[in-house]
Amino acid sequence: MNKTEFIKRNWDGKNRWRRTELNEIATNLNMTLDQSNSNEKLFNRIKLHLNKVNTPLKDFQIESVNKMLQFEKDYDGGFFLSDAGLGKTLTSIDLIIKTRKRTLVICPSGLIDNWVNEFHKHTNVTEITKYHGIDRKDRINNNSLVYITSYSILGREFDETSFEENTLFSKLKFDKIILDEAHYIRNTNTQYSRAVLALSEIQNVDCKKFVVTATPIFNSYKDCYAYFKFLGLEGIDTRQDFTQRIVKNVHGLKILNEYIKKYSVKYTKENVLLDLKAKEHINVTIPFTETEQQFYNSLYDYSCNRMKRLVTKIKRKSTETDLKRLLHSHVMVFILRLKQACNSPWLILNHMKRLVGSGNLDEATQRLKFFNDSKNLESECPICYDNMADRINNPCGHKLCSECLIKLQNSDILNCHMCREFVEETQDTIAEIVPFSNEIQTEIPTTELVSSKINTLIELVNEKLNLNEKVVIVSQWVQFLDIIRECEYFKNISSISLQGNVPLDERTDLIKRFQTNPDIKVCFVSLNSSAEGITLTAANNLILMDSWWNYSKMDQIFNRIHRISQEKDVKIYQLAIQDTIEQKIKKRVIQKKDLSELCLNKWNINDLDNYNSDWMTDNIKLIERPEEVQQEIQQ
Repeated sequence: MNKTEFIKRNWDGKNRWRRTELNEIATNLNMTLDQSNSNEKLFNRIKLHLNKVNTPLKDFQIESVNKMLQFEKDYDGGFFLSDAGLGKTLTSIDLIIKTRKRTLVICPSGLIDNWVNEFHKHTNVTEITKYHGIDRKDRINNNSLVYITSYSILGREFDETSFEENTLFSKLKFDKIILDEAHYIRNTNTQYSRAVLALSEIQNVDCKKFVVTATPIFNSYKDCYAYFKFLGLEGIDTRQDFTQRIVKNVHGLKILNEYIKKYSVKYTKENVLLDLKAKEHINVTIPFTETEQQFYNSLYDYSCNRMKRLVTKIKRKSTETDLKRLLHSHVMVFILRLKQACNSPWLILNHMKRLVGSGNLDEATQRLKFFNDSKNLESECPICYDNMADRINNPCGHKLCSECLIKLQNSDILNCHMCREFVEETQDTIAEIVPFSNEIQTEIPTTELVSSKINTLIELVNEKLNLNEKVVIVSQWVQFLDIIRECEYFKNISSISLQGNVPLDERTDLIKRFQTNPDIKVCFVSLNSSAEGITLTAANNLILMDSWWNYSKMDQIFNRIHRISQEKDVKIYQLAIQDTIEQKIKKRVIQKKDLSELCLNKWNINDLDNYNSDWMTDNIKLIERPEEVQQEIQQ
């Protein structure tokens, strides 16, 4: 609906205004409301209609808008940290309309259309520019009230020091910036974060800024530095400011808690949605089969033997920073493999170079035992300990594998990883000789792909379908979801799949189909691509196949089904294999969750001794045996 049509529809007709006068008012509304010289009564009537959303807000949402308006006046912005599912987008839209200032909304790419649709659904506002797509620069419109873009576009048009010419960010100034899912900027080393902070620096002095997210703390309380720098609060302008005041202060966490409380609008579901359906968390612990257990034990030993050597090198003061990063990445490779093995060993067999071609788990287990032999370990690449050393540095004679050589060269590391002598060239060594065939297994029986965890999943889904209930199945690995869909059981069930390679417009259609079509029973969701901004309340069951590194990410996905529009009680199932790395990850996640609540909620946790934010110490705990952990920490 254009402005003229809106004015005509909302005018009661008692006074007979000419069409030209109505058009004049509509034209003036494209500039600023105060510039209209039309009849004051008519003008105020139109302004009243334009400055509100058409959907009635709940009491706590109205309170949120009023608090944010006060924050704009007192602090030029603040935090909006209410729980997922409480209508933060609708509330933010009401804030934008009430102030009618040029506003930039930055959000993940997958949420751009959601913002546009929410404006169309709840308001009569038409001055919206979606700054996305290859033709985005042609859509820059000085008369728009709202500009919606993504973190990826912002990062793409930023060249480390400034924004490219003729882009939205270099051509226009904004009166308000809203960071939706603001945790995307928590790591200030990323391009997203650098671009957002740079944009904040070049805006109008009185630009209002809001950090909007239900999960501000993902990995550590140190995530909060980026938010305070963006908002310009408490004089925290540099990392050193934050470190001195929070990190190195014995009372730092309590101070951070007080800061966040002072500048935050935060409501929880439990406090404001008394009619919200109940949510039950159910932990399902699953035993391995004997064959799976033997494979996991061999993989565990293989990983531990190599990780101990990597950790020793990481701790050396002489190890270069770039080399440490590479060693860190190899530590994570071993940890992720163990996580994948809990889901399905075939996630490993199809991708681990030394196991490619294994026809069954028994053969893969024997291969791992062979490579655990001390003689083989000594001849491996001393950077990854995952391949045989097939290259030798000249003139020093130290060995490494071809893959790590390429990584070192890409990192501009030109000296030997062992002795630091300059490497003039590298030469081939004797190729690896192993008593196994490395022919790729092209046909693997479907029955071999079904793991203990998948069998438990099938039992749960079958139970829910018999109750005529829908199910959301979540994993961080798309390949694992592919394996599940290929099982005979799921081939006969109508489902949709939401993952990163699904185009945004197609994803919107898929969600609509799942929500409205009773025949579609299952929704497969990739944790990393669909944890935000979508509603899947047609399902009241969610099965999480593997745990993420922090509770915030998992809580986001839980809230896709536990929202205002949910009509049934919700059940969240978290599957884990007993006596594996998954149990250790769960303990670590709980520790992080406690710390997050300490910073964001009531100050009621007195004992933080169990939490250690050191990256390497935490990872050693995940993979090594308890006695080995203690020895490494003491050293």
